[in-house]
Amino acid sequence: WRIRYQDRETPQPVATWNASPTDLKIAFDRTLDVEGLKDLSKKARVESGKYVAAGDRFETLRPGYQVVYDQLATPRYTHEILSASVSPDHRTLTLVTRPRNPAVNYAVTLPSVAADARRRTSGMSNPTRDLGTYDEIDLLTDLTGVEAQWESVDEKKSWFGWLPHLDLQVARELTRGSAEHERLLSLLNQSGQLRLRGQLDLWQMLLPAVQPGSMIDWLRPPEDVTVVIEASAPFSLKLADKSLTSAKTDRGAQRAETQLRAPGQRWQPIELKLATGGEVALTATWFTADDPRPRPFPLRRWLLPWAQPSDAAPAAPMERQIPGIAGGHWLPGKRLFFSDRLGCAKCHVIRGEGQRVGPDLSNLVHRDYASVRKDIEFPNAALNPDHLASVIELSDGESLTGLVQREADGAFQVATANGVVQQIGREKVKSVKPSAVSLMPEGLWQGMTSEERRDLMTFLLTSPLEPEALPVEAQGQKPPPARKRPELEALLSVSYESRGTNHVPANSSQSRLGPAATSLRVVLCASPKDAGHGALGFHDYPLWRERWSKLLSLADGVTVETADRWPGPEQWQGADLVAFYHDNPAWTGEKAKDLDAFLERGGGLVFLHWSMNAYRDVDPLAARLGCAWGPGARFRYGMESLQFSSHELTAGLTATQLVDESYWKLTGDFAGATVLAASFEDGESQPQIWIREQGKGRVFVCIPGHFTWTFDDPLYRLLVLRGFCWAANQPMDRL
Repeated sequence: WRIRYQDRETPQPVATWNASPTDLKIAFDRTLDVEGLKDLSKKARVESGKYVAAGDRFETLRPGYQVVYDQLATPRYTHEILSASVSPDHRTLTLVTRPRNPAVNYAVTLPSVAADARRRTSGMSNPTRDLGTYDEIDLLTDLTGVEAQWESVDEKKSWFGWLPHLDLQVARELTRGSAEHERLLSLLNQSGQLRLRGQLDLWQMLLPAVQPGSMIDWLRPPEDVTVVIEASAPFSLKLADKSLTSAKTDRGAQRAETQLRAPGQRWQPIELKLATGGEVALTATWFTADDPRPRPFPLRRWLLPWAQPSDAAPAAPMERQIPGIAGGHWLPGKRLFFSDRLGCAKCHVIRGEGQRVGPDLSNLVHRDYASVRKDIEFPNAALNPDHLASVIELSDGESLTGLVQREADGAFQVATANGVVQQIGREKVKSVKPSAVSLMPEGLWQGMTSEERRDLMTFLLTSPLEPEALPVEAQGQKPPPARKRPELEALLSVSYESRGTNHVPANSSQSRLGPAATSLRVVLCASPKDAGHGALGFHDYPLWRERWSKLLSLADGVTVETADRWPGPEQWQGADLVAFYHDNPAWTGEKAKDLDAFLERGGGLVFLHWSMNAYRDVDPLAARLGCAWGPGARFRYGMESLQFSSHELTAGLTATQLVDESYWKLTGDFAGATVLAASFEDGESQPQIWIREQGKGRVFVCIPGHFTWTFDDPLYRLLVLRGFCWAANQPMDRL
């Protein structure tokens, strides 16, 4: 093959690295044409795998070895690119994906950044048949390197990023041409501190690897590895479980060394802090007990602090633990996001709410704290090529800064920073030039208190209650399709009008975001799954208690306690509302005294689905609920259509279909109850949701709630939350 360096003016990639589990960066040696980066997140691709390499799709000839086919059979993964941005100097691209921790290869494919690749290709004597292959750039990166952080003595200047090696001379050469790294190297001449963090792979330093699929018939002795760090200035070092301070050598350098006995395959954490100022030098070498000659570390031995071995077992799903938002509150953070003071929602959509001017922020739940904070604190540090602002000079001498959303029918449609969209006739526009800064104003981060920052970041980085992952089928039933958002928004809008409040459009999030004035103490009572409902996907009482504890705790002033089978005496005394979801295993006629006393003092009761069951003494339970499950009761699970009566709890609800379970032929009667919803069973209308009052207290009973997916239905959830509010004598939008 003949390879020619044909175009020396096109920006060349000089470094590719993973700045965080979500951020992948590519540095170029000169500025990029931002207009050519439109829809970059849709055009670029990221693949990963242990044996993935750049340009694998061009490989047509392969050696006929089994190990090659074994490598081809290993998993390859495609990573969705959630967003893309370009640095203010237009020399560094950032691709954002969901978190990637496995230490494998990551192949990146970018569209060509050449000014006109196709024009130049047409001038070649033997142009390639597939011009698309010419119009792409293939790069390879991995999770090697160290995390670097520099801060000046006066704390006024800082830098945070990645270096390919602990040795600063190696790092300098391998990042040559990267503007981001050139800035760090210039900062190292100033007084400050450089902090490097990573992991060291000290496995098989001199011992050769055994061929895959083979075994040796003797046990190789373990290696003892000595790590030596030298620098031009004093430093401190933490390696594995050891902490060291450098000492001055006869040559005037600072040195620290430590031996690790048989470190094995486990990566060793390392952290180094070095004083900077003037010419800074830092080197790292190693030797073993078998050969004392010092050797430099290969690049592959250094790994980022958050990298994980590729063969590590996947961690069980768990709630994200983000130290920066500890103590933050999700709902106050949402109020901040939608407030006029910050104005975030005037430009951004998050989880379907807001204005579509800037990037959609729904994917921030996959980002890390540091990168999101940087986007808020320094909005001009990275510009999204799909949302670049323009300076529009008008013919009357005025100018306007905004995002040109479209140009059609002789007019520009321009969105400004306050979310207002204007139509400007082409004849009124003198020029349109790209803006060097973002539409997002500076100073938002500095203008918030530490508590407000935690709350806002909690809202941005977490989703408190995602739908529960369930089998695709339960008891022969498949989950219903997701509700359409307009259906829920219309319901919320009607709901607030019905209470006589000032109407606010449903997508504004304002009507349901005001802080509550009173406290509300709730007890959620559940039991282990009963023997008759042991399979997944239905009657999961512990799961309901766990998830709804999180849900209710989001509201201002709400305190949630949990109970097993039946609340204790102190809980009956202190609660405003007690909600049951279980098979009611503790019920006896004696428990009626607890219900009567609680209702007499004005407490609220909620009974969901099978909690109306009575294994014994059904009449006392029916007398307090209206009806209860007893001998002769019937049931059916599947599609049911609920018809609602007129009441503040059902405002805005029309006939609604659920895939759940209905009950009828219950013990008791509805003489003292108000039926809110009924379904048609055995040729008759059968009550499924009702309310009643006893003394100063209130009772809300809801039969639907068999399948776990029903609790994730937004219409069902809204109805039950209204039932909670009504039973506790609270406003309908209290929860």
